[in-house]
Amino acid sequence: MLAWPGLRERGRFDVESIELALGLADIGCWVDEDHIALYATEDSLILTDQSLERPRRVDLPISFGDTADIEGLLKLTDREVDIEVWTPEARSTVTVRFA
Repeated sequence: MLAWPGLRERGRFDVESIELALGLADIGCWVDEDHIALYATEDSLILTDQSLERPRRVDLPISFGDTADIEGLLKLTDREVDIEVWTPEARSTVTVRFA
């Protein structure tokens, strides 16, 4: 992850450390000043600190793969994020509050 402006490296995410078969998508957002939410392609939502050093999966009511996918993340307030979800039937939004 690079900081803007200047493109100084803030941190690196090792997809093997959390066993992500397809790696990270280009979808993510800040959750608060210290945490970032990232989408692991067809796998899960990942919550990590700003240096990307302590990633963990977040439980969501979504079955990924062919049945659902995350299309976007939007920070609403500190620790609250809207998740834009695609399913074959429809698109919807799930709001998640991180503890």
